[in-house]
Amino acid sequence: MLSLLIPIVSTAVNLIVQVVCYRQWRGTRFFHSVLAGFAAGFAVFVVLEVLYLLPRPSTDEIATAILVNAPIYMALGYCYYNFVQLGQTSIRIRLYSEIASHPDGMKIEDVALEYSDEELLKVRLQRLIESGDLIRRDDRYLTGRKRLPLAASILWAAKRFLLGKESEFETPA
Repeated sequence: MLSLLIPIVSTAVNLIVQVVCYRQWRGTRFFHSVLAGFAAGFAVFVVLEVLYLLPRPSTDEIATAILVNAPIYMALGYCYYNFVQLGQTSIRIRLYSEIASHPDGMKIEDVALEYSDEELLKVRLQRLIESGDLIRRDDRYLTGRKRLPLAASILWAAKRFLLGKESEFETPA
């Protein structure tokens, strides 16, 4: 039973390191803070697993601890990432926060202008260009840095593993 605390403690380290890094970097490197938190939590996970398993040379215990705890830590990390990402990307949460920050409310026209599909697409594309993830050349967008495809592949694999399907909209086979 003590072994099951390892992924929980590691996830707590993930959370603490992510928050500290985000504050240290003054909110300018959100995704990097998430990666730093996950890496720190994973390092703690490995150290705690080794310390826990050293006095237990049984192959069954080692296999069980790794086959149970590693997926638990990855699942908790995946859940934590999606939870914190909600506040960064969810239009509903942002919209609600923005309207709530105006004591007299917001005019419908202002909301429609700020959150039109065209404007949202423009803002997202501009962020990708500014970060170097996309390059605009003539009338085309090209991929720039390769960090987002790698991150997307990892998240896609985690989603496939956890959900058993490629999308939450897909019906299982």
